[in-house]
Amino acid sequence: MLRLCLGVSIALALTASARADYPCDGPSYTVKQWKGQQLLALLYARRDGHELVIWRDGEELMAKAVGAPGGGNPLPMPRMAPLTLAAAPDGFVLLAGYDGSVVVQRLDDDGKVRGPMVRVGAAGFILTQAAIVADDAGFVVAWSRGFYDAPQDLLVARLDADATLVAGPVVLRTLMRRAPPTVALATDGATTWLAWHDFVRPAVPKLDERSYAVRIAADATAANEPLLLGTGNVMALGQREGQFLAVLDADTSGLSMWSVEAVSFAGQATGPAHTVTLQRNFELGLVSDAAGFTLYSSVRDASSFPRLDGVGLVGLTPEGAPREAARWLSAGANAALGFDGQQLRVAFIADRATGTKGVSRIEVMPVSGGTPVVVGAESQLEQVEVEICGEELQHDGGCTVASGKRPSSEGLGALLVACGLLWVWRRRLRGGPGRKRRGAPHNQCCPRLGSNVTGTCPRLCQ
Repeated sequence: MLRLCLGVSIALALTASARADYPCDGPSYTVKQWKGQQLLALLYARRDGHELVIWRDGEELMAKAVGAPGGGNPLPMPRMAPLTLAAAPDGFVLLAGYDGSVVVQRLDDDGKVRGPMVRVGAAGFILTQAAIVADDAGFVVAWSRGFYDAPQDLLVARLDADATLVAGPVVLRTLMRRAPPTVALATDGATTWLAWHDFVRPAVPKLDERSYAVRIAADATAANEPLLLGTGNVMALGQREGQFLAVLDADTSGLSMWSVEAVSFAGQATGPAHTVTLQRNFELGLVSDAAGFTLYSSVRDASSFPRLDGVGLVGLTPEGAPREAARWLSAGANAALGFDGQQLRVAFIADRATGTKGVSRIEVMPVSGGTPVVVGAESQLEQVEVEICGEELQHDGGCTVASGKRPSSEGLGALLVACGLLWVWRRRLRGGPGRKRRGAPHNQCCPRLGSNVTGTCPRLCQ
């Protein structure tokens, strides 16, 4: 009876709220919030002095060469989920998820579409990990496919230089893990390696995680038995002058710092593992540079404006040993590094606020420092005041607020009151806890609203 009563009340409340806007029931508050579209999903790659950036602006997927005049080039794929961007011999190649499939789209140096979009294979129910590289024969694509809480398939396909599918997709193996693995590819042109991680025994995943690598043959199959790289999850894979380097997440307990293992390998032999520590930032990337490799950690999120993020950096030798102390670069959100044999540069989304005006834009600059280049992708934001309302509250590890919007219908109000009385009656019969303290501080139960809120914990009624 109670469930039916509450269900009818909620349905009527939602219907009434959709028809009109109603004032707050209790005391009102005012908070300042930023309104506008933040730039998201930054992808970045460098090739022979050319730089390309891809981002999402609202519903549009945009591409632009760094330094080119004008704004970005809209890509004719509004529903595409961009996954990774890689350099190609004659431009760039975008790997994405689109309509339940894994697709490849070639782009020229200016970010304009080159040739048709090519469907490589089915993505399945989820697609969160995928990689693509360009080698001497064309392109190699690898991705995971499966359902949550179910075994994952690891698939590989080969395309020629025109992005025509020539081999696969091949189910390289079915993994024991029941969540998408990290999928990483690296090539020196002649040899392409694929790395992933899996459970030895699914019953103890954290203790029995292992990372492996195989060479990819011309027919998209494995050219060798899996090479054990070590314990932990493979997070990144790189190559420099025929030397391959894998980065394994060996420490899952660190909060602010990330302890990883860097393992070099060639053929069927691995080198010694080197422990590397850098600022933990939820995502690792690895690029080759003039002296070896640069390992970096960046934030890939869509948190509230302005995002004041950066990137943790540490230089590695070709064998994976740290060659310098880890440092922090105060860039923006979603930072990505690129190197083309000339210069190591970083692209990021810069959120800047002055008074009540803000801007979210993409900038690129040398890692060594310098004046950032604004790519031309820019979104304006404005700080506005939003009304907050709330009544008497209960605080029990969370925030429970009475109705913040009330339709004027007396019948609906009576029904809600009846449901409330029925709930109180049942709680008393069951010996439920009494009321907690009123007016819980907002920073305990509504931390995302910031310090502009005073009084009791509020509820948005917008």
